[in-house]
Amino acid sequence: MWDIRGLKISGQDAVARFSLTQRGRPLLVYDGFSFIRNGEFMDTINWRCSYHRKLQCKAKAITMKMDDEFERGPVDSLVFVSIPLKNRVINKIFHNRYYYTRSKKMNCSTYWVCDRSKQDNCRGRITIFDKKRTFRVTNPVHNHPPQVQMRR
Repeated sequence: MWDIRGLKISGQDAVARFSLTQRGRPLLVYDGFSFIRNGEFMDTINWRCSYHRKLQCKAKAITMKMDDEFERGPVDSLVFVSIPLKNRVINKIFHNRYYYTRSKKMNCSTYWVCDRSKQDNCRGRITIFDKKRTFRVTNPVHNHPPQVQMRR
């Protein structure tokens, strides 16, 4: 593949992979080069070279957003679990073999974090939109294995 100036750029057989940085931020790896997220718009995400600050690298990439039908759905499809403790009952969500605990509620949305977020610094997240009665997995990446079975 060639750009408009006639310079050779990455081949078409290169595969883009998504990962996380050491600080839990999104990372795009393409053809051996790594990019960090620079900006997000309605249907695109802009990326800049991960060596932008260190080496003043000017390389950039743009990815198109695609809706993943498995990442959102009606609230009724979530499994809510009540786990009794000594003095109280904790409500959790069990989704795709991971547990989520309620984090906060703001502007008609309820935010849930992975229940291993404090022990393992896990960044798994779910947002429930109360008015629409829908949810969205805002970060599906966990840094620990899923639960073997659901606790009752």
